[in-house]
Amino acid sequence: MTKILLVEDDWSLGATLRDRLTKEGYEVVWTRTKKASTEAVEKDSFDLYLFDVGLPDGDGFDLAKVLPLKPFIFLTAQGDAESRLKGYDIGAEEYIPKPFHLRELLMRIKHVLENHVPTKG
Repeated sequence: MTKILLVEDDWSLGATLRDRLTKEGYEVVWTRTKKASTEAVEKDSFDLYLFDVGLPDGDGFDLAKVLPLKPFIFLTAQGDAESRLKGYDIGAEEYIPKPFHLRELLMRIKHVLENHVPTKG
């Protein structure tokens, strides 16, 4: 089962995303802070990260730089060009400004995961 680390400090959005991603067949660990996210990665491994940029104890940009290299997507209210470029420069596969359509997020997650499946050979 594909395991996703969801880093979202907004309780309502985090709960909604966790529930919907679980219904789609993903195993989801939801954290609300940079510290909790780092602790989760120390205990477990993930196939994909979904980062909010604005966190109460730091930001998703910094978090993306310190976690083990995995594909990641930013989900953020910081949709200005400078922030998007910074996100892509760090290595984001996708940068999705809030508000977003849940179906679009699911399609982008599927696309990112399909493009990062290890090849057998």
